[in-house]
Amino acid sequence: MAAGPQQRTPGKALRSVVEAMERAVVTTQKSIGKATPVIQKSLDRSLEAAGTAFARTMETIDGATAGDQAKFFRAYRKLLEGQLDYVDSRIRALDEKRPPSPVPQAALDTEP
Repeated sequence: MAAGPQQRTPGKALRSVVEAMERAVVTTQKSIGKATPVIQKSLDRSLEAAGTAFARTMETIDGATAGDQAKFFRAYRKLLEGQLDYVDSRIRALDEKRPPSPVPQAALDTEP
């Protein structure tokens, strides 16, 4: 069944995710531009590598079955949620002027 004008194919949806990620990298890099140059260079390299890896992964996932794509995205969401929780805790630590906690394993796990 062909996709109607309101429906998006998985390939188009994944490309949209990749494009959004690339825009996020650019936006983040601009924000980082206000930080110290050494930190900026390190983060720029990390964000660029993450964006490239993400784009390659999305291209690979595009060819997978719907079930495999769902498994991947669930695991990826868990990873992002763990990272977001860690970023939030760092922001709270900075607001409270206390030392940050170490990166928790949940921010690194990709297993569902």
